[in-house]
Order: sequence, then C-alpha cells, then structure tokens
Amino acid sequence: MSGIDLAKELNKVIVNSKEYIQLKEAEMKVFSNIRSENLLKNFIEKQSDFQSMPKELNNDNNINKIRLELMDLYNRVEENADLQLLMESLDNFINYKEDIMKVIDSNINLNPDIYMLKAKKSCNKKCGGCK
Repeated sequence: MSGIDLAKELNKVIVNSKEYIQLKEAEMKVFSNIRSENLLKNFIEKQSDFQSMPKELNNDNNINKIRLELMDLYNRVEENADLQLLMESLDNFINYKEDIMKVIDSNINLNPDIYMLKAKKSCNKKCGGCK
C-alpha cells in the first residue's frame, strides 16, 4: 500500500472520528443560528480590519476604536454558547490532528535548519539585492 493510499484511509478515519463529527455538529449549530453566525462574521471582519492596519498607526484613535470594538466582540463571542462549543470542538479536533502528525513524524529525523530553504522569510529572488 502506498503512502497516498494510507493517507486516503487515514482521511476516512479522521472524517469518522468523534472529534471531527463534534466539530461539524458545532459548525452546523453556529451557521443555523443567525445571531451566532453574524457574531462570528463580525468578529472575523473586525479582526481582519485590525490586522491590516499599519503598525505605525498603533496609537492612532482609529486603531484604538477598532481594538475596543474587537475586544467587545470577543467578549460576546466568549459568552455565546454556540461559538464556545465551536471553539472547544475546534481545539479538540486540532489536538487530535496534531497527535496524528506526531505519530507520522515520529521516525522522520531531519535537521530543522533545512526547512529554512522553504521558509516564507527566505529569499524570494525579487528584491534585486543579488544583482
């Protein structure tokens, strides 16, 4: 059996796991409740607005306003039972997948430095500095 075939079998196991099933149920619960869905969408949108602000505007009134709105939205997210269940289910699923990856990677012994060849901060050959 090839690695791809094993991965396909593992995918079936994951999709039928209690962690994945609980996550999908929590997801459906959020998206079937318009208040929970809108709260999630508003939080994600405000978070995106905040993250896209230039760092030099950190003390600007606009960014402080967005920061306060984001904190208020996060408090409301934490108080929402549907979103709490979704976050807990997502944490459980992520932990489950991480446990699987630890087993997969357990006998793969590579020097971590070689991964820098593919790191996003490595040379992208577009800066013009190598001419």
